[in-house]
Amino acid sequence: MTYQAIEASQVSGKPVELYKFDFPEGIETYTSAPDTQNLLGYVWEPLPIDRSPVKSVSTVKDTPLTIKVPKGSIIARSAANSKNSRVKVWLYRHHRGDSDVYLQGVWYLSTTSTKETHVSLECVTVAQLLETSLPRYHYQTLCNHELYSSECGVSPVFLTGIIQAVGKVLPDGSTDYRYLTLDINVPAEAVLGGINLGVDWRMVTEASGGTEIQVSEPFYDAKVGDTVKLHDRGCDRSYATCRDRFANNENFGGHPIIPTRNFFSGGF
Repeated sequence: MTYQAIEASQVSGKPVELYKFDFPEGIETYTSAPDTQNLLGYVWEPLPIDRSPVKSVSTVKDTPLTIKVPKGSIIARSAANSKNSRVKVWLYRHHRGDSDVYLQGVWYLSTTSTKETHVSLECVTVAQLLETSLPRYHYQTLCNHELYSSECGVSPVFLTGIIQAVGKVLPDGSTDYRYLTLDINVPAEAVLGGINLGVDWRMVTEASGGTEIQVSEPFYDAKVGDTVKLHDRGCDRSYATCRDRFANNENFGGHPIIPTRNFFSGGF
C-alpha cells in the first residue's frame, strides 16, 4: 500500500512521528514511538512528545506548531539555551512496516515556556518568521546590550562552587528549590549575573555575600556535590552600575541623560 492509502486506512495505519531539531551544537532527533527508530540516516530516540494539530499540507505554511516535551528532558534544556539561535524544526510522519517517511512541514523555534508538567516549544513557519518584528535599539535610560556580549565589551569572570544543599524550607513548611547553598561566599554583586550547571543557565536573583543564593528557576537535576559556575558580577543595566562596577561607561548602550520632564505635556 502507498503512504496515502495507509494514512487513510482505518486498520492498516500505525503512525509514528519524527521530530528533528537543528541546533548550533548539533542535530537532535526524537520520535513519538515507544522504541528507537532508525530512519533517514538518523537514530530517533523515544520521547513522550505531543504537538498541536497541523490542519493540512496546503495550510502548513501558515500554521504555527506547539510541541510539548517533558520538563527536564535534554530537548527542553537545549531549546531553553538557544534563545539567540535560529533553530530549524522538521516534523515527519511514518507508518510502521512501511518504508515511506513523509515530511509534514518545517518550522523555526520561536519561544519556550515552562509549565507545571512540561515545556512548550512554540514554532513558527518561514512566512510567519518574515513577519516578525526585529529587535531594535530602544531610546531608554537603561542599557540595550546583553551583559558580556560583544556589544557590552566586558569579559566575564567566573566563580566556581560546589553545591552543599538544594532547596530551602519556607515558613509555611514548603521547600523552595530555587535556593542553593554553595561552599563559597557569593558577593551581592553577582545578582542578575548568570549561573551554569551542566548545559543549563539561570540568573542569580538573590545573594548577600554568604553561601546561600537564589536562582531564577530551579535546576531540576541539581544535587549535592554538583559543581556550578557563576558570574562574579551581574548588571541592572543602569549607567551607574556600568560606570562604577565595570568601568565600562564608554560602551554603555543606553541614553542616561534623557530629560525627565516632558515640556510638551507640562509646558514651560
